[in-house]
Amino acid sequence: MTTKYDMPDECYFEDVASEDFILFNEGFIHSRVFKELTYNTEVFPHMLYQTSNVEALKSVVREGLGMTLITTLALRETDHDMHYINLLNKNLPTFNIYLLTRENVPLNDSQQAILQIINNYISK
Repeated sequence: MTTKYDMPDECYFEDVASEDFILFNEGFIHSRVFKELTYNTEVFPHMLYQTSNVEALKSVVREGLGMTLITTLALRETDHDMHYINLLNKNLPTFNIYLLTRENVPLNDSQQAILQIINNYISK
């Protein structure tokens, strides 16, 4: 197995086919993305461990037991010791993010700002 120092900054999913993966349990978007990615590339790496705990997942990866797929939202400044690899595949899975709120609750300034950013992006 390679160490974080041997890993590139970017690669194709097929390049890590021989690596063990530590993944989130079913029900997490990460699990769905992994399934779509394996289906699209016809590459099926070994799944070593599954968890619903993000800190446990990152800890197992830190120990060098495998790699994972994770969104940047799950990372913190203290995760600087993790080596991030951008995937170069053209047919990466996509997914929708929904913003929900109750109809009768007025939005605060921060929520209004987020909606404005989303509307500006959609309008492009």
